[in-house]
Amino acid sequence: MSDEKLVQRIAALFDGYSKASGTHGMPERDPNGLKWSIKKTAKTLNVGPTTELWKKHLSGERPLGVVPIRDDSTCAWGSIDVDEYDSDLLQLIARVESMKLPLVPCRSKSGGLHLFLFTSEPVTAELMQAALRGMAEAIGHGGAEIFPKQTTIGAGSSGNWMVMPYYGDTFSGKLQHQHGLKKTGAEMTLEEFVARAERERVTAKQLQAYKSKAERSRRPQPQRKNHSLEPDGPFGDGPPCLQVMAQSGFPEGGRNNALFHLGVYLKRALPDRWKEALADDNQKYMQPPLPLEEVLQVQKQLDKKEYRYKCRDQPMAQHCDKVACLGREFGVGDGADIPIITHIRVVQSDDPIWFMSLKGSNTELQITDARDLTDFKRFRNQCVRQLRVTFHLLSDDHWTAIYSAALAGAKVEEAPVDLTALGEFQGLLQNYVTNRQHGKSRDDLLRDIGWENEAERRYEFTMAGLTRHLRQEGLKFTRQQPGEWIRTLGGGQLNEHNGGVTKVKGRSLRIWWIPSGAVEKAPELAPPPPPEEHI
Repeated sequence: MSDEKLVQRIAALFDGYSKASGTHGMPERDPNGLKWSIKKTAKTLNVGPTTELWKKHLSGERPLGVVPIRDDSTCAWGSIDVDEYDSDLLQLIARVESMKLPLVPCRSKSGGLHLFLFTSEPVTAELMQAALRGMAEAIGHGGAEIFPKQTTIGAGSSGNWMVMPYYGDTFSGKLQHQHGLKKTGAEMTLEEFVARAERERVTAKQLQAYKSKAERSRRPQPQRKNHSLEPDGPFGDGPPCLQVMAQSGFPEGGRNNALFHLGVYLKRALPDRWKEALADDNQKYMQPPLPLEEVLQVQKQLDKKEYRYKCRDQPMAQHCDKVACLGREFGVGDGADIPIITHIRVVQSDDPIWFMSLKGSNTELQITDARDLTDFKRFRNQCVRQLRVTFHLLSDDHWTAIYSAALAGAKVEEAPVDLTALGEFQGLLQNYVTNRQHGKSRDDLLRDIGWENEAERRYEFTMAGLTRHLRQEGLKFTRQQPGEWIRTLGGGQLNEHNGGVTKVKGRSLRIWWIPSGAVEKAPELAPPPPPEEHI
């Protein structure tokens, strides 16, 4: 098979938005020093992912980022980003395979795991998100980042892009090779990855089935009134992981851990007869039951003091639903009054606004500062101010689990362009080139006055003159942003291929331009009528 054909196959798998793509430069250490970050060197380009860009990506010449959501708000692929570097990746891959999920594992550039999902036909971005969220919850990573980020894509928005796998370089070891992983931990070749991805593609009907299954699993379970095997399932007032294992079976090799976990629950739920219940449950749910000596040893340990649940240990961790567990009477939150976020919509702009619906309230909570969401004490204050309700204090770990799960299912709405920094810039640029004193020729650029080059159908100006105008109008911007905004509007720098220098009356100028159609001309107003003569 030719390399050209292989490039076309991977490009077809990762079909995305056709009007923009992403790239990045040399990674830098993130603030906490845990990993190398591309955030400061990442940039969005006004050109879609072409075959040539894919070739440069695969050869290690320049990374390529693709926006999963297509021009018509459908998707052909998505991803679960397991951003936990201390996780056992092989164990997670084995879990995916044992559950027969159509996910293709690939190491991320930071050492985590991307689980890619591909479809044989375009599906709505909303369906892709919902199915991926259900799969993430099923493998015990409900708080993982999901791509696509948006459910719709509109004018002026390029969506969030994701760096593609199989970039041919590591930036001197700062990043890891983003290669597909087999269940043994061995890396897939590019051809193996493409072939695996093509085999795993699912139909829209199959994806809808995954979504429906996930929705059913999230429905609230009836609360148990006593320790018995009711049809609705045991442990309904305790950790969901116990419910799952009671139905699917406690796995061989982790039963002692699970029995201890079960004992912590029973000691809370049935304080007067928990030892008897633990012995009974060992016979009912452990197949085969653990020896009596091990049961007695667990009882002896639990008798000494009050223990916490073993949430991070296996086999509980793979079935963990921390958000549901927090609200249960004998879950990790001990039935505390906690905020249940039923819906989030995000108005996406330079400064996002989060509108949150909480269970029991008919009024949306409006968050304009991310710290009022991520810091639970600040979130409680907002609830008191806006909704006149309050909640028990939660640990950082518990609150992060709650809002992360809610954010993963958030509905993203693009803010009107005129409410973004780009929209404000466009208005000020229009004022600069149309409503000020116009130059009559290119020579006037020497006085930092813009002029309209009617022959070329564009406005020309200097960056110094424009940025002075922007600052006078109070627009805040970084050094790079005006140039990026100009290119977004279809403009750029004259003679950029020659260093951007143009001679004007013998002087070297760096001249910028935008198409005449990028802004509206100021309407020509009729002159005021002459004053009436009074006799």
